Amino acid sequence: MIIVVTRHGIALEQPHDFRAFSIAVADDLTADTLRRALGDFAALQGESHAWVSEAALRRLAPVRDDRDWQKGLDGMIAYARKHGWVDAAAGTIRAHVVRRA
Repeated sequence: MIIVVTRHGIALEQPHDFRAFSIAVADDLTADTLRRALGDFAALQGESHAWVSEAALRRLAPVRDDRDWQKGLDGMIAYARKHGWVDAAAGTIRAHVVRRA
């Protein structure tokens, strides 16, 4: 799944691909603009990673009411937890940040 961040908001691409997890950022966004665009959705860790709020991810339209998607996300998080990519105390999941033209 790819979380797409632009000046206009946050959306999902390939939401049912639970084997990949990244944030695609419009190349024209500065780091400060990106932080503002992410808001409470995710916190940047350097330039190449972010910690995504599990709760915020689950609330995104159109997947918030999709039970199969929610179960798929559960499985992805379980896999990520095994690799240290989940901060259970903070309720976040680590994602790669990729710049996109």
